[in-house]
Amino acid sequence: MRAANKATVAVLRSNKLPAARLDLERVARDPAAAARNARARKASVDVDSVVRLHCAQKALRSEVGDLRAERNQLSKGKGGASAEGRQRGAELKSTLARLEGALSGAEAELAAEAQHLPNWTHERTPEGGEEAAVVVGEGGSKRRFEGFEPRDHTALLESLGMADFESATTIAGTKFAILTGQGALLELALVSWAMHEAAKRGFAPMLVPDLVRSSVVQACGFNPRGEHTQTYKLDESELVLAATAEAPVAGSWAGRRLGAAAAPVRQVAFSHCFRTEVGSRGAALKGLYRLHQFSKVELFTVCAPPDSEAEHARLRALSEELLSELGLHWRALEMPSAELGASAYRKWDVEAWMPGRGEYGEVSSISNCTDFQARRLDVRHGAGFAHTLNGTALAVPRVMLSLLETHQRVDGSVAVPSPLQRWLQCDTIEPPSDGH
Repeated sequence: MRAANKATVAVLRSNKLPAARLDLERVARDPAAAARNARARKASVDVDSVVRLHCAQKALRSEVGDLRAERNQLSKGKGGASAEGRQRGAELKSTLARLEGALSGAEAELAAEAQHLPNWTHERTPEGGEEAAVVVGEGGSKRRFEGFEPRDHTALLESLGMADFESATTIAGTKFAILTGQGALLELALVSWAMHEAAKRGFAPMLVPDLVRSSVVQACGFNPRGEHTQTYKLDESELVLAATAEAPVAGSWAGRRLGAAAAPVRQVAFSHCFRTEVGSRGAALKGLYRLHQFSKVELFTVCAPPDSEAEHARLRALSEELLSELGLHWRALEMPSAELGASAYRKWDVEAWMPGRGEYGEVSSISNCTDFQARRLDVRHGAGFAHTLNGTALAVPRVMLSLLETHQRVDGSVAVPSPLQRWLQCDTIEPPSDGH
């Protein structure tokens, strides 16, 4: 795979992930802070066990190191050929075999528990659940409809011949959609426009696999095999269906290194996303809002640690710009601790106003993961670890939903925002004539 720029060097030539290099010394120095952080983020991890296992592993590793050094000295010296030396050599061999087995077991036990540690949390992150989110930005304005009540997107899709939910249910079940006519073309227009807009701003375009190894997904901070997983897994395979392009893009960096003076590397990827939506209920299940399969344009950045705060703001600004250019009203939220997932140090969500539904809906999530993913994927910057960030450029179905509901007209047609007109070759989406 070619490097993202000349300062990036690929160092991994294996098809296996490198071992995670977690900063457990920081946890051991202040286990109380680590435990508070885990509780605030609703992470299921026993910090005391992690510290105990870490200390036991360190003690075993030190003991093994001392015995190996003694063995090496014995083999190099003249005393190793004596009867006493041979006896001590045999003792060292036996003891090392036992301790090395114990060390291997301790490392596996520690890795199994430590993988549940979440990232640390930004000081400005509110503590609590979704209700604790704080509005930190807003753009556009809610459209005022005069002379008619706005319809929701499901009615608009039906009247405009843009989707077929009934056939999708026959094919695959609920929470799937077939986009038809202008619906199919609108999705392609949104994807093409968003990819080009990101590319113009310096993001290198990518098309990535929809299947990802579960080890890569786990390294990114997702739980691909848990009881309440949102990830589809393939039976008798280590592969899972990607829930977001973040996982395959991040995985493409495994074992790679940014030069010490490298500028941030920015990428944009289109992919299909697959989510089980376990526990989803209510009106949000209708139409395009919550689907098992959908399209998304994802932004991803790898950078030096001092650059990640500025890169985080850059990703959010681009997401907001795209929504504004589509003529949508949006607001940005500082997400609270329990909504961060495992990997995010800080996360902003951007919600678009959906007039037909009469509420905001999340259309973008922008996360600074600091070195959480980089430590698990061994992504280096100079002598240390890089920082990784990700953000949604466009979650296509939800943006389409907001667009249709915002730009609908009294006659049932929908005005096409100016950025999309060149892609759709029209300025209005109108009901099909004579049923076609």
